[in-house]
Amino acid sequence: MKIFQLFVLIVFALLLSACAKEKSPTTSDTPPVSLLEVTQLLTSTEDKFIGFGQPSGTTPQEALRLTADWLKTQPNINTATIVDDAFIDIRLNSGLSAVFFLDIMDQDSISITRGGGHGGTSVELNAPFKSKYIIENKRVLLCYPILEEFYKEDEVKNIVARLQSSELGLEITKKEYFEVNSELISTFGNYGLVIINTHGFKDCFLSGSKINFYGDETEAEVKLNVITYLGQKTYDDLTAGLLRFGAQVRTSSGPDWVKNYAGKYGGFTIWIGSEYIRSLPDMPKTIIFGNFCYSGQTNPTKEYPDPIGAAFENKKLISYYGYHDGKGDAYRVSNLFAKAMEDSLTKSLLFDIDSTGNSHLSYKGDEFKDPYYPGYLKQNGAKDYSYKKCGEDFTDPRDGNKYKTVCVGDKVWMAENVRYNSSGSVVYNDSVIYESTYGRLYDWLSVVNEDVCPAGWHLPTNAEWQELIDANGGTLVAGKALKSASGWEFNGSGTNSSGFNALPAGYWDWALNKFNNSGRTTIFWSADDFDPQYRAYYLLLNYSGDQAQLAYSYKTSKGSCRCVKDK
Repeated sequence: MKIFQLFVLIVFALLLSACAKEKSPTTSDTPPVSLLEVTQLLTSTEDKFIGFGQPSGTTPQEALRLTADWLKTQPNINTATIVDDAFIDIRLNSGLSAVFFLDIMDQDSISITRGGGHGGTSVELNAPFKSKYIIENKRVLLCYPILEEFYKEDEVKNIVARLQSSELGLEITKKEYFEVNSELISTFGNYGLVIINTHGFKDCFLSGSKINFYGDETEAEVKLNVITYLGQKTYDDLTAGLLRFGAQVRTSSGPDWVKNYAGKYGGFTIWIGSEYIRSLPDMPKTIIFGNFCYSGQTNPTKEYPDPIGAAFENKKLISYYGYHDGKGDAYRVSNLFAKAMEDSLTKSLLFDIDSTGNSHLSYKGDEFKDPYYPGYLKQNGAKDYSYKKCGEDFTDPRDGNKYKTVCVGDKVWMAENVRYNSSGSVVYNDSVIYESTYGRLYDWLSVVNEDVCPAGWHLPTNAEWQELIDANGGTLVAGKALKSASGWEFNGSGTNSSGFNALPAGYWDWALNKFNNSGRTTIFWSADDFDPQYRAYYLLLNYSGDQAQLAYSYKTSKGSCRCVKDK
């Protein structure tokens, strides 16, 4: 009996032990996070890539595809996805990810795109604008984590020097290579404008941080090296998946590409993931230009549920500029196009004092498109911010007349005809009904000698009229943008896309001694004369075409007057 009781007790104890195991914390099938595993995998991936490229005639893109096929056979790999023949997006079973990046160079060792591949272009720049709110923060941050891959010597120096010459009194900060790290990125909200010039991917972009491993480290040594050289937070963010390791290989696209190959290009790189951007505080006073491939990706997909463009837009920025196809899907961007966009956007925002909603557009109002890839330069966020507030009404202290104004380029123009009652000025047909709409008509000598323009304003010169014309497409088409959207006879109205709102005020013809062409024509005097005695220049707009041209007539004729603000 005692033996039976002992047997029962033993069985009961074993059952309790089994239950205790079942009730212990659930163990996961996911392997532990290991940065050593990632570095070893990237090293093997690079070795395989070069091995697959050895046979004569094998292109780097074919070697990349064979490398991805090999990765898919490895037991620690969840997925290995090729994107645009430039990236292998590697997802490990541990939950970490890595980027293997093929960077194709031109004959000058300049990257052809900002995310692998090929292409190049130049574009036509500039646009007119309007704005409502002020960008108060005058600090500008230029990030060049891989400067020599995109720019030739002195190009960036010229960019910085040009920005420093802006009348805005900007504080320009330029960070290069290892200075563009996750710590710097966490301070983006301290700047008014940030431009990130780097390689990008659908849910991450390349920083300047690099670190070397030699293949014989232990897990503890990898951890120690990362903390020593990159900091504890970077290690924590890497193991949390906010940042990721990458390997970048650079080569040409010709038959000898294997000989030109540069492996791991200075060490393992650090890519900034969308998750890291989302972890940062909101940046409500900042504009960011993601000048890299895929920067405008906002559509989540199964493979990329948290795209980089959406992560930036989530930070409540004043404005975010990036590249996508108009539907939220982004692609590669050619390097020359990206450099042209950097030039265009900085010129529009910081020199032409353009608005955030218009500074990424051409003078025709069109979005710029990379001719080699589906992407456009796109803007997200507020559209009515600029570094100066434009378009406010101005009151002439001499008579209390109020005038609307418009900003075009770096100048403020009156958007209505002058109504100041100077000696010798007249109203069309001597009817006061015309004055409130069309203003008064002046002979050239009265405009110049009697200061028809109020203090702080002046009569435009030929050069200033030409700037206005050029900013609206040139002589052959600018009239359409300058003319009001209604009021011109025979369907001769314009679009007023410039905001200048030129009305068909007509003129007084000295030779015919009568008023002429109200509803059909307007002329605006220039400060420049054609000859000292008799004739002077004016800007001519007509109902019969879209031209805006400088012509000349007798100084004793009477035309309209627009003033431009002194700088």
